[in-house]
Amino acid sequence: MNSNREDYIKIIYELQEFSPLVHNKMIAAKLNVSPASVSEMITKLQKADLITTSEDTSIHLSESGEALGQQLLRKHRLWETFLVEKLGYPWDAIHDDAELLEHVTSERLESALNHFLNQPSFCPHGSPIYGNGSGERTLVLLSDLPLNQMASFERVQDDHDLLVYLSSLDFKVTDRFTIIEKEPYEGSLKLERQEGSVFSLSYKAASQLYGSVLSE
Repeated sequence: MNSNREDYIKIIYELQEFSPLVHNKMIAAKLNVSPASVSEMITKLQKADLITTSEDTSIHLSESGEALGQQLLRKHRLWETFLVEKLGYPWDAIHDDAELLEHVTSERLESALNHFLNQPSFCPHGSPIYGNGSGERTLVLLSDLPLNQMASFERVQDDHDLLVYLSSLDFKVTDRFTIIEKEPYEGSLKLERQEGSVFSLSYKAASQLYGSVLSE
């Protein structure tokens, strides 16, 4: 299994975390490769019994593909956590280095890293680190959260431009806020932080962020 194939398996698994149907076009956009390259790799992964395809052309990981994808994401997210917590990387600059490290991480190193980090449940983007008891969460897109209820920002898709944008707003996972206004026709949202400051969040960003309403 070379790193290129591993990247495809990991991306398919990650896409399935957010969408029940994964297609070639989504993979091509995520990996920044041509649709033809994706089609070629999909054929190879099918022959290796790592994926299956449906009549609607959607792509699904096999049992062995699921196991591999979960293992790769676990390593990737452990390294992302290490880079942020121990080396002070900003969360929008960790993906590429974590990508390199995951492919050369043995089981022994993974176990030691996990122990060193005290078995974190989630990475800096709020994504689960499998095997560390993250459990099931019921999350809602921020764009769908109700007005005037205290909520918590729980997860963001790993997209560099989006993370840079959120950094410019100083809006981070675990921040608490209330949506006090939604502009019509998919306009921006006005959020009030728990400490009282107010800022605007674009609808496009809000439709890629996940949160939950906090109990009274």
